[in-house]
Amino acid sequence: MSLLIISYAPTHYYLREDAIARQAALFGNDWIKNILAGKPFKALATLKNPETRLAEKQLKTFYLKTTEGRQELAQFKEKLLVKSLLRLDGRARSQFYDTESSRVQGRTQIITNLFSVSYLETPLKKKTFFIRLVLKRSVMETGKGGWSVLRYRGGVRPREGRYSKKAAVADHS
Repeated sequence: MSLLIISYAPTHYYLREDAIARQAALFGNDWIKNILAGKPFKALATLKNPETRLAEKQLKTFYLKTTEGRQELAQFKEKLLVKSLLRLDGRARSQFYDTESSRVQGRTQIITNLFSVSYLETPLKKKTFFIRLVLKRSVMETGKGGWSVLRYRGGVRPREGRYSKKAAVADHS
C-alpha cells in the first residue's frame, strides 16, 4: 500500500504535465491554422489575456467592423510571419514538432513549442520552415487553464536534432 501511495504523486505530476503539453501543442497548432485559413483575427485574439478576451462570436465583428479592431488587425497582418502564412493561402500544413521548454511561474505555466509548416513550392518541391511559439497557461478564476500566445517567431531552427543549426553545420563540413 505504501508503494502505491509513494508512486501516486510523481505519476500524477507527470500525467498532468503531459496533458498540459498536449493542450499547448493543440493550442499552438490552432493558432497557426487560423492564420493559414485566412482567419488571422482569431490568432490575434489569443495574444490577449484569456480572462478579458472577447468571446469567439464577437471576435469577427470587433476585428472587422470597428475602427480599433481593424487597425489592430491590419498591424498584425503586417508582421512578417503572419504575412508569410497568409500568402500561403491555405496551401500549407502545420504540425507540432517539439516542446523545447516548460517552466512554472507561480500559477502560470510557460511552454515553448516548435511547429513545422510545410507546403509545395512547386508541384515536386516541398518546403518546410519552423515557427516557435511561447505559450502561457494561466489558471483563471473559474479554476480552468486559459491559454494565450506570448511570443511568436518564424524562420527558426530547432535547438536540437536533425534540423538544428548544429546538424546543418555538420552536414556542410
